[in-house]
Amino acid sequence: MKQLAAVTGLFTGMLPLYIILLLSMPAQAPAQGCSMCRETASFQKERAVGALQRGILLLGIPPLAIAGGIAWTTYRRSKQFNNKQKGVPPPWGGE
Repeated sequence: MKQLAAVTGLFTGMLPLYIILLLSMPAQAPAQGCSMCRETASFQKERAVGALQRGILLLGIPPLAIAGGIAWTTYRRSKQFNNKQKGVPPPWGGE
């Protein structure tokens, strides 16, 4: 419990820094307003625009899958670590 209080204190102590960093970020990233990409996409036919949109979604899937896998693994490992601390055997029968 003392460790949790120490970590919580660390984050609340750094809260002003987080707020300053958040407020100093630009509202729009420079690459999102690329005029050449926008002009090229605007002159395309409907089918090409649809393909471009599907391609953007397709490129977003791997990073989301990786982040989800890391989050899921972290959650499972934290449960395993907490159960080991309490002396509870894992439900799958392994160590």
